[in-house]
Amino acid sequence: MDYGIFAMDSGVNLSEQWGIRPLYFLIGSIICTVSILGILLPYFRFMDDSSINNDITS
Repeated sequence: MDYGIFAMDSGVNLSEQWGIRPLYFLIGSIICTVSILGILLPYFRFMDDSSINNDITS
């Protein structure tokens, strides 16, 4: 709960200093960067392995 209050307070302060559009751009760029990293990095590649399905069916 304390983190939510801190995030809300920092968001209010940033929007007062920069305006709302740069804040939306910052949040959107963070979301897009994390999404692109999730697509490009092979960390969860093991979930695409089809050998599990072959073992179950045979």
